[in-house]
Formats: sequence, structure tokens, C-alpha cells
Amino acid sequence: MSFVHGATQVLMTLVEPLRPLDGGLGGNPEPPKGFTAEQIGPGILGFIFLFAVTVTLIFLLRDMVRRMRNVRMAGEARERAAAREEADASEPAQGESALGGATEGESALGGAHPTDGGRGA
Repeated sequence: MSFVHGATQVLMTLVEPLRPLDGGLGGNPEPPKGFTAEQIGPGILGFIFLFAVTVTLIFLLRDMVRRMRNVRMAGEARERAAAREEADASEPAQGESALGGATEGESALGGAHPTDGGRGA
């Protein structure tokens, strides 16, 4: 016996109780004795329950979408901050030259800038 045949047998065993009582393919079986077709159904309680489940599901889905959007936006903000920090670390600070971190008022070799008359900062 193959795996597929065994799985089919298990599935048929589970589905058998769900078949219609009249043996047809989804025909309209007769209601039990003592009941009319109108008496068998979900009624107002079924409608109220289904309505409550639907409203709850709508609110849950909206909340889930909002939370997913917040998580995505937080991740994007972290990526932007990391990229900004990486860019700041790779560039010299503003006011520093690339020759050792001297400011604009000093030369890179130490001492005063030639345009300030030889006075140190």
C-alpha cells in the first residue's frame, strides 16, 4: 500500500461523517421530524454572532496593518540613521581639513594660518 493510498483512506474516513444524509451531492435533505425548514437555521442569535465576529475581524485586521506599517517605518528609520552615521563617520567633521584635523584658522602643520598675520588662534 502506497503512502498516497493510505492518506486517501484516512481522508475518506474523516470526510465520511460530513456527507449529506440523503446520499446525494448536496441535495436538500428533509428536516428532522417535528420541525419545519423555517425552524432550522441560525436565527437572530446566529446573525448577531456572525456580525460580532465580522466587526471584530475588521478591527483586528486594521490594527494588524497599522502595527505592520509602524514596524516597517521603524526599520526604515533605523536604516536611514545607520546610513547617516556611516556617512558622518567616513567624512571629516565640518571645519576640519583632511590633513590631521586642524581647523580652518590653523594650518595643518601647526601654527597660525598665513592670513591672520602670524598670530595663533
